[in-house]
Amino acid sequence: MAEVEVTRAESGVADRVEAIILAENAVRDRQRELKRVLNEPDMPIGGPTTIVPETEPVPVPYNVDPDRAVAVALDKRMELLELELRIAEEASNVRFARNDALPLVSLDYTYGVNGLGPSWDDSLDMTADKNFEDHRVGLRVEVPLGNEAARSRLRRALARRQQELASRDQRIALIRQEVLNAVDQLQANWQRILAARQRAALAARLLDVEVRQFEQGLRTSTEVLEAQANLADARSDEISALAEYQISQVDLAFATGMLLGQSHVVWEPAPVPRK
Repeated sequence: MAEVEVTRAESGVADRVEAIILAENAVRDRQRELKRVLNEPDMPIGGPTTIVPETEPVPVPYNVDPDRAVAVALDKRMELLELELRIAEEASNVRFARNDALPLVSLDYTYGVNGLGPSWDDSLDMTADKNFEDHRVGLRVEVPLGNEAARSRLRRALARRQQELASRDQRIALIRQEVLNAVDQLQANWQRILAARQRAALAARLLDVEVRQFEQGLRTSTEVLEAQANLADARSDEISALAEYQISQVDLAFATGMLLGQSHVVWEPAPVPRK
């Protein structure tokens, strides 16, 4: 071959080696991040433990009904329950403030038995006989002049209740938006998987053609390197689409306030190799 072809091939190999080094470093960074999230005492962030995911992702298309997913989210999300409790609290405050703004009416009743006599024994006997009984009934009405303080408290309670109602409506709209976005993202990522698989298959076929033509002297190493780069990009996009599809399932589960199913994640230490 010409010297330029050899140099170009060696340059392509150097680029691949650099890409491998960067990929290995990215894997170590992701492992440290996962260890930090797990926070396991036997897996320190700087420890030599290597996390190896054994279960391959099984992409399965999900036919999610958006309206049903929104209904489930409105029933399962805890934020709405918290808002309902605050609304009930504010409604109780409104009733108290409205009652506080009314005039104060008090009804008093007093019953007494008198014991009269020249001696202590005579007074006790008369008390037992109930010869002198008293009944008093009193009615008291208090109406504050203007009553502006109570009315101000009532208006403040009504405003807080309206604010909580508005927060609930806003939260419902936000939850509906989150669910619909998660459903669309799930379906879009599945389409990405199909497109990435087709692209990877075509890129592999194109690489085979370029290699054969290169061996026959019809192509240069530049076309072969470009075909290899396209195949690597296609496979990387396929892996990225698979990961994004799994993440979109988690996002949909979070948006609906429930889980799509058992995750089948099992932590097992790798067997120690025999010496």
